[in-house]
Amino acid sequence: MDKSFVIILVAIAVIAFSSSAYIFSENQIIENINMQSIFSSDRAEYINKINKCLDENTTVDGSIALNSFTASVLHDLKERAQTTESIDELEDILDQVYNATTCKP
Repeated sequence: MDKSFVIILVAIAVIAFSSSAYIFSENQIIENINMQSIFSSDRAEYINKINKCLDENTTVDGSIALNSFTASVLHDLKERAQTTESIDELEDILDQVYNATTCKP
C-alpha cells in the first residue's frame, strides 16, 4: 500500500509540473491576457471621448444643443462602444459620434 501511494503521489507531481510548465511556456496565453488589458484601457479612453462629446453637445449655456433623435443615436453609439470587441469598431463608433455632433477629433 505504501509503494502505490508514493508512486501515485510522484505521478501526480510529475503531471502537475509538466502541465504547468507547458501552460506558462505558451506566450500566446500571456499575450492574450495583455491584449485584453490593453483593449480595456483603450475602450475606456474611447468611451471617455464619447462622454466628453455628449456633455459638450447636450448642454450649451443651459440649453440642449441636440434634438432628441441625435441624442438617442449618440446614447446608442455609447452603448455599442461599451460592448464592442475591437479597436476598429471603436474607431468607427467615435467617427460616427464626431459626424453627428460638432465635436472635433
